Amino acid sequence: MRSYILMVRAGQKHGFLPSVVKVLLHIVSIMYGFLHTSRKGLYQIGFFRSTSLPVPVISVGNLTMGGTGKTPI
Repeated sequence: MRSYILMVRAGQKHGFLPSVVKVLLHIVSIMYGFLHTSRKGLYQIGFFRSTSLPVPVISVGNLTMGGTGKTPI
């Protein structure tokens, strides 16, 4: 599935179904952009608040099992 979407995005697939996939991906990207901008705006106007902690914080995300370069961490 992922490789198909990447091929559609790169223009390597042509036809009706790839066109539909492109339109759907475009709609999803617009929705994601709107939600991201809205969330950022809500933080800026003070609707959501950030909290500062009294100690340094290290955040490690997207941990996966095996072979992703976590050893240096």
